[in-house]
Parts: sequence; structure tokens; C-alpha cells
Amino acid sequence: MFQEQETEPNQLLRGWANYYRNGATKETFKAVDDYVFHKLRRWAARRHPKKSQAWRKRKYFSAAGETGGFSVPIQRRSKSGVLKLYRLASTRIERHIKFKGQAQPYDPQYTKYFEQRRCFAWRVR
Repeated sequence: MFQEQETEPNQLLRGWANYYRNGATKETFKAVDDYVFHKLRRWAARRHPKKSQAWRKRKYFSAAGETGGFSVPIQRRSKSGVLKLYRLASTRIERHIKFKGQAQPYDPQYTKYFEQRRCFAWRVR
């Protein structure tokens, strides 16, 4: 197996997921995954109208070994591997850490607060 650079759809999905991962988006990510799966399944049916559903599943949805994940085996020169579609639901949700409304970073009385907050924020990331 070799490390393939991310394909354009994966870059778009991962970028979109990373942008929205700070909110309560787990259900939204699951809904988008379902939508993409439905569209890919319909695409495969249009592309191979005379093949069975089981054949299309073996061809496009089982190369990575996981159930339902769109993946295709590829062969390039002497290397081979599997390209998998990024699942949005696998994105880790990171909550935004709010700070006190009256706290200001330039006010000396809040220096200790911002030092503790910075240490906590760095540990989380």
C-alpha cells in the first residue's frame, strides 16, 4: 500500500468538516454522509445499469473492507492501494472555549486567568 495524496473531493469534505467542527454538527455530518452515499449509489446505478446491486457494492463500496464506505482499488505502475472517501462523521468535534466577558488580555488583573486559559487551550489541541 502507498500513501496517495488526498483527492479533490476528500480535500473539500475534510476542509468543510474542519471549518464547521466547532459547533454541534455531528447530526449534520451524518446527514451529509448519508446524502453523499445516496448520490454515489445512484451514480453507480446509472453508470452500470445492467449490473446487479451486489456487483456495484463489491466494485465501489467494499475495497477498504468497511461496510458502506465508498472506496476503489487503484493500480499505478508497480504500486497499488485503495482510495477511500472521507467520512464527515469521523471528524472529531472540538468545542470553542469561551472566556469571561469582562476579561481583557491587556488588563493586569486578568494576567493569571489568560495564562491558565492558554495552557488549557494548548493541552486540548
